[in-house]
Amino acid sequence: MVNLIREQYATLYFANKCSGAFLFCVFLYMVMILLPFFIGFTTADFWILKRTTFQTPKVSSFDEYYLKILLSDGTQKTYTNIPEIQLVLGATQPGAFYFSQKSLSQNEQDEFQAKTSNFTSNFFVDLLTEQAIKQIREIQILIFYEYDLDETISMNMQGYAFASLKSPHGISSASTIGQLRLSQRHPIFSGKTPRTKYNYSSYYNGLGQVLLDPIEIIENTIYNRNESIFYDYVSYIIPPTTALEVTNTPARETELDKDQFPIAFQTTTNDTTTNNTNTSTTVDIQKGVYLPVYLSHSSQLTINMTLQIPNKEMVMYQTEIIEALKFSWMQYLSIFLIFWFFGSLILEFVVQNKVFATQAVVNIPIPLKSYSKLKLD
Repeated sequence: MVNLIREQYATLYFANKCSGAFLFCVFLYMVMILLPFFIGFTTADFWILKRTTFQTPKVSSFDEYYLKILLSDGTQKTYTNIPEIQLVLGATQPGAFYFSQKSLSQNEQDEFQAKTSNFTSNFFVDLLTEQAIKQIREIQILIFYEYDLDETISMNMQGYAFASLKSPHGISSASTIGQLRLSQRHPIFSGKTPRTKYNYSSYYNGLGQVLLDPIEIIENTIYNRNESIFYDYVSYIIPPTTALEVTNTPARETELDKDQFPIAFQTTTNDTTTNNTNTSTTVDIQKGVYLPVYLSHSSQLTINMTLQIPNKEMVMYQTEIIEALKFSWMQYLSIFLIFWFFGSLILEFVVQNKVFATQAVVNIPIPLKSYSKLKLD
């Protein structure tokens, strides 16, 4: 014969209100419902008020720069192509030959990898004398750009890359390479409206006036922002060629230590002894020059500045109420299921072993639609 229907039977336990079994059951259910909430609430990140996401920043250069050269005699020279600042400085403001180009990484053909943008800026200053090149003690550079995020967080802001190059022996060529990094003091609100609080030119002050020296913003304004962009770089400096002349005196006795400069090639002499015969061999040792450092003319200042845009930037943002409740509910549910499982086992043990007085109804088919229709005599 074929078993067409299999009926399962259950046992129901009833208790009067205000009885010991009823009060114990109410207490146990309250523990199973409320205790997971307090456990989750007292743990870290139950209410997720901030989260982190990784986004690809979009950076576009304005092809605007501000270059300041500080000399040993306390004077300074300023070069810029910003019309507003040139108007303040006057028509006699000297200029510099400058060009900037943008390139993509070698992964630009790979659709599964994010593209890396590189901005390479080159400065050639020909209006300096050879003596002025030797007197250069510091070079400060500002390159202005626009920084946008348009994925989970939408933000539009204008910023700059700042580099400071210092040398006690003058500067004839210099190179920097680094990344633009996002710095945040507090998370950004994750709303649909783009954040444009800092979407204004960095060479204007709070009153809308053009700053004669935009570098002042670094100390007065930019580091007080909630979000700011900083240029994390390394620099390589070559002093004037006259400071690199090799003398016959030992290196420790010379005024300038040549090893501190990344010279392209340096000639040295190795003395070896073989079979009581001294052999002198002159070899060329290549020094580590990792950047495209241009050896300029003695009266020309050359600066190369490379800005790398990271593939992914970590951004902190404030979660909305729906997102916060979603994650909090998932944490509560994961704890509640554990308490519900063990609470059901405890309740079953109590009623089956008659710890509290109850009335049992046995052999009730489970497919019954409602057990509440059962009446006890």
